[in-house]
Amino acid sequence: MKRILPLLAVLGAWLAAASTTQAGEQPCGDISLEQLRKSAAEGSPAAQKDLADLLASGRCVREDDAEAVIWYRRSAEQNHHSAQYALGQMLAEGGGGPKNAVEGYMWIRLSAPKSDRHTREVLEKMAKSMSREDVLQAERNAVQWMRSHLENARPAPKK
Repeated sequence: MKRILPLLAVLGAWLAAASTTQAGEQPCGDISLEQLRKSAAEGSPAAQKDLADLLASGRCVREDDAEAVIWYRRSAEQNHHSAQYALGQMLAEGGGGPKNAVEGYMWIRLSAPKSDRHTREVLEKMAKSMSREDVLQAERNAVQWMRSHLENARPAPKK
């Protein structure tokens, strides 16, 4: 009995630490999930991407690909390159919703310059499973997104 009581105390402390504000969330080292969610909701692209990574992997939280796609998209729209790549992969594979090779290709294309060997290889592999028209549409969409992003990022002209 003397050996069991300390084990029960440790188990009780562990169970108490495992309870969190979000269902399915567990302690995650130094990461404060509450603070990460708050920063993501406030618009931090890095926090949005980090939260999406946790949701996609099921690390520290209940795995939820659909919510991961939402957070990857919010971060990707702010030109966070690794979020763009991750979003592209999820969309191309159908993670979190229906498979969308055209949009997936577009986001991966936006994630790195054409000179990046790994990205180029991924895009070439994707293109082999897509129609020529779909690849061209994805390239046009990427160019349109870049133009729109550059226009919105330019400072207002001085008067």
